[in-house]
Amino acid sequence: MTEQEKWLIEEAKRKAETANKYQDKAFYLALAQFATEQAHRAALMRSEIDGRTWDHSAW
Repeated sequence: MTEQEKWLIEEAKRKAETANKYQDKAFYLALAQFATEQAHRAALMRSEIDGRTWDHSAW
């Protein structure tokens, strides 16, 4: 997970804790969950690209 992804997730969670309205809290919690899932998918794609690069049989 990159520093930007970590920052976004933590910031969204912090905003959710301080939100006064239910809608705002729900939005920030959903944003944190979405960002976490996207970070996981991005990590999987980076790993796949790295694996394909080193696979000499596919060159």
